[in-house]
Amino acid sequence: MESDVPLGGLLSGGIDSSLVVLRLNAPAMELCKPFNVRFADQAYDETWLHWP
Repeated sequence: MESDVPLGGLLSGGIDSSLVVLRLNAPAMELCKPFNVRFADQAYDETWLHWP
């Protein structure tokens, strides 16, 4: 994948987003920067699902 700006991938805690980011990083480990989002409301916060 080519881009003139850095790529990023949102890790939602599910296996599908983890696999997409893994596949994007397969050719060169610094291609895609993974990140996650923390919500103040615990009903929407899934940060406990991501790998530290």
